[in-house]
Amino acid sequence: MIYKIPIYFEISVEGDFLPGDLNTAVDTLLYQKVLNVILEGDRLRLDSKSDVFDSTASKMASVAKVKSLKVKPLSKTQVLKKL
Repeated sequence: MIYKIPIYFEISVEGDFLPGDLNTAVDTLLYQKVLNVILEGDRLRLDSKSDVFDSTASKMASVAKVKSLKVKPLSKTQVLKKL
């Protein structure tokens, strides 16, 4: 069986950016990092304050051409509250 489990992230950006550049950063870097963490069975400490996402957030900021970027996972409930 295959299960689809959505994973939500809040991304805080400091500076001007093009939405396309940020989408590229998320699609190429964040997606791959999450997949690698899951496949390796790491302890899902998934935010840019932990060592798991520090370098990924930095690379995403470079691709999106922004000063800084923070990655924070959200639960589905948290996403619905923000809507």
